[in-house]
Amino acid sequence: MNFQTISIDHIDLQDSLFFIENKNLTKVESIEVPELFNPVWLQKKTANSFRIIDGFLILNIIFKEKKITQVPSRIFEQDADVESLWLFRVKKRISEDNLPPISLLQSLSTLLETVDKNEPSKDIQSLLRNLGFPAKGLDRSRLSLTLNTLIKKCQFCDLSALTYKELYSISRRNHSELNAFGVLLSGCRLKGNKLQSMLQILDELAKGYQLPPQELIKKDAIRQIIEKTPTHLKYKTLKTYLSMLRWPVLETTRKQWQQSVKKFTIPQKLDISTDPMFESDCLEFIFKASNITEFREILSVLNSYSSLNDFDRLFDFV
Repeated sequence: MNFQTISIDHIDLQDSLFFIENKNLTKVESIEVPELFNPVWLQKKTANSFRIIDGFLILNIIFKEKKITQVPSRIFEQDADVESLWLFRVKKRISEDNLPPISLLQSLSTLLETVDKNEPSKDIQSLLRNLGFPAKGLDRSRLSLTLNTLIKKCQFCDLSALTYKELYSISRRNHSELNAFGVLLSGCRLKGNKLQSMLQILDELAKGYQLPPQELIKKDAIRQIIEKTPTHLKYKTLKTYLSMLRWPVLETTRKQWQQSVKKFTIPQKLDISTDPMFESDCLEFIFKASNITEFREILSVLNSYSSLNDFDRLFDFV
């Protein structure tokens, strides 16, 4: 490994062996005149040709804008171990918090094809385990199958934002179930808590009520949600309906609670609430007052309501 200044004409900008998608390109794309504060990493391919190890984005910007023709570079020799270079590259991206899990798996698939190996090295497997991905049994064909499944059948997810655990969990589901998810959640692009919450409800309906997603998409009410609800409202609308199926008594009780509270004109700074699962032994009365007058007004409202039978019935919910 040595440092040199390399003509950009000698760098193969199309060689994507070490390419990994970024999490966020905005900061770099906004640079009007790119400056290289650190050398890019290159590997020699031939005497006058180099592949990029690290620095894809900045080199492409330089090339397109033609701002710089000579590039300060850290050069690795042609016989350098490709898997070790890939590992260095990945660890650098981890330290920068700029490594989407799906992009790492795509890059790993490209690496295994290039080096013609069935499994990644022990060091790479160890890295994957540390990141939370179950590397055991992750051979080349299984990795390719996992990626194909995720990319072709999981468009209801925001794949670039999912963790290794989420990617693995979704990819293990059968194709029939994933096809149904695709119909049910089309356009939602779920991630994080929303994805986990939706999958949990769907799993509970399948196991406890014998309503797998393949059957749910046949229901008229769900077909109406799928076909007529705007994309930005689909998750909330669908989750509300599925929650009603999952907890029919709870949903009925929630509606009764809402109707009971609406009977009263509640001051803006007063909130009357109950446990969402109706498991608490108490109601909560929370209010704010910016002066003694507001304080007395809220107490007066509560005192006047306390003598009403309808107000007494709020305590039937605890």
